[in-house]
Amino acid sequence: MRNRALLTAGIMLVLTMEALGSEARRLTIGLNFTGSTSSVDSFFIPPDTLGAVGVSHIVELINGRYSVYRKSDGVRLQTSSLDQFWINAGASPSGFTADSRLLYDPFSQRWFASTGDFNFNPGGGDHLLFAVSKSSDPTSGWKGFTIPFSGPVGTFIDFPTLGSNRDGVYLYSNGAVVVLPKNDLLAAVPTIAHATVLKSTGLLTPTGSKLQPVVDLDNAGLPEALMAEFDIPGTEFRRSNITGAAASPVLDTSDGFISVTPFAGLGNVGAEQPDSAVTISTGSLDFVSSVILRNGVIWGVHTIANERRAALRWFAIDASTNAVLQEGLIADPNQDVYMGSIAVNEFNDVVIGFNESSATQFASSYAVLGTTTGGVTTFGTPLLLRAGVSRYELTGGAITARWGDYSATVVDPTDPFTFWTFQEWVSAENTWATQITQLKVINGETAPPVITVSASAATLWPPNGKMIPVTVAGTITSGSGVNASTAAYAVTDEYGLVQPSGRVTLGPNGSYSFTIQLQASRNGNDKDGRHYTVAVSAQDSAGKKGTAATSVTVPRDLAH
Repeated sequence: MRNRALLTAGIMLVLTMEALGSEARRLTIGLNFTGSTSSVDSFFIPPDTLGAVGVSHIVELINGRYSVYRKSDGVRLQTSSLDQFWINAGASPSGFTADSRLLYDPFSQRWFASTGDFNFNPGGGDHLLFAVSKSSDPTSGWKGFTIPFSGPVGTFIDFPTLGSNRDGVYLYSNGAVVVLPKNDLLAAVPTIAHATVLKSTGLLTPTGSKLQPVVDLDNAGLPEALMAEFDIPGTEFRRSNITGAAASPVLDTSDGFISVTPFAGLGNVGAEQPDSAVTISTGSLDFVSSVILRNGVIWGVHTIANERRAALRWFAIDASTNAVLQEGLIADPNQDVYMGSIAVNEFNDVVIGFNESSATQFASSYAVLGTTTGGVTTFGTPLLLRAGVSRYELTGGAITARWGDYSATVVDPTDPFTFWTFQEWVSAENTWATQITQLKVINGETAPPVITVSASAATLWPPNGKMIPVTVAGTITSGSGVNASTAAYAVTDEYGLVQPSGRVTLGPNGSYSFTIQLQASRNGNDKDGRHYTVAVSAQDSAGKKGTAATSVTVPRDLAH
């Protein structure tokens, strides 16, 4: 049973999935394709899974790779190494580039990108690389800049992040915020001449230096909120603000503590996976993915420890008062849930994309929909987007396998009921891949999945008692999306003997194929022969079940 915990007006409620199964709005899968793959597109671990969506394009910006896909069908239109992207934009990477961030701003119809340029040189500092697209079409070019970094504790960067509002774009790393006036970036010749660097040790936290400038989807101006998980026990968030004007900003780090339900992190325990003693890194308590401002509410999600499992705590905070309006968990007693990212549309539909794994499930991509009524957000059943197929043990010298370090989930700028999520999954042993998934929020009833099934042998002859391999194949499709984790088969016969059963793995377009072993035998007095029934079943994203079956017969003789 999956549990969802919801905190409203200071009361923690635990909701079971059975109570939520009748939700009217559901999440369905649209375009769903693999973006980049390790050892093909990038040799980095982890990839720092990231992307954004514009009017007609999808952009993926990960460690080692920049790619642009056509939004209508996922065809890759443009790609290069990450370093070459920055060189083409006019920036000057001089070290090790990683930790990229990317936003599509629907208000200016521009893309904003940043990457850390790590020099690892005691005699020289690191840089922040920043670029703005020339138009809403990312393939038409970018204007890039190299920004020397200097923070309150040195010239080295750590986990750079990116946010925006009506007035500016904000780059953060290691106690310093670079404020870029948006008007300068949207000029015919973009410039950062009026950039301001605000530094303070007050932006650092006991858990480290990670902080998220808010991505403001209300398109309000300053103040710009800077959000961080503050303490190691996980009892407080901290909010700082950038006030004033974008050309003359002021940093305010005073009195921004926000009390939340205490949750610690997993530390170096990691997430379980099958066939391995190596666990997968779930990250820290920090806000590793974007924090969103929508309808005057700050939304975010981060990984916590819940009953010795990784889980996701989501939260909604009043932007005006810092009051915690809601918080809750995406959790499962049998699965680790981690690397979440959140998106919220104008109707307060909430989609969280994430990973799940366990002793019986390889690291896979998931998403879940939350709908908001009367200020209360209720989450439904997680939807499997792409199932991992093998173990992942690349630690890079760490205790746990390197994973993440984050993911991204966004609202489509052309349709508030369409979301996209960018998640990592295991596509082969020790091979990560990124999955780019379109998710649609729909209303109303749907038909159950349509299933076709056929067997490679309808007749087993002669009845000599041998085990015969039979291949079963077909398709499982649904207009509202198939919940792939529910696809299964079961074999029965009229003799009541135990027969094979198991999960069905779906391929492209819902296709499947598996092989079972059936015994070519029958009772001597069975006048019509022995009949095996192979049934295949699956549920859609709303929980409606479809079933189809085919028969395999061991006849009494070839005439029957």
